[in-house]
Amino acid sequence: MANAVATQATEAHTARLAREIEKDQPILPSSRYSALFSVLKNLLNVGEEAELPEFWFTLAATPKKQEFSVVREALEAFSRSDQAFNNSAPIPTPKLVSDLTTITFVSDHPNDIKTGIQPFVVMDS
Repeated sequence: MANAVATQATEAHTARLAREIEKDQPILPSSRYSALFSVLKNLLNVGEEAELPEFWFTLAATPKKQEFSVVREALEAFSRSDQAFNNSAPIPTPKLVSDLTTITFVSDHPNDIKTGIQPFVVMDS
């Protein structure tokens, strides 16, 4: 009986340590977006996960409640970079954040393209 109690306590301790170690591991885009990860790699034209832009690693590691602020900060940072073609950042919407996290890169309403919030529309200027 004492042996069974000791074994049970050891198993509980081992399981708790495993959960803590797992919690400390970084969340990768391949684990967060596992069902659509191959689509994401094809759309971004990368062969390996390490080649993805840093934005996707940050978004994957972000808790769901903070995804909007991560997208907003990324848009603002890009608008201040040398690669920006406009000095004002696009205005993120909850739909944009939802589209990015579900990897839905097609618009379902004409206003998505007209307002410029469609993430992968390329316009000739």
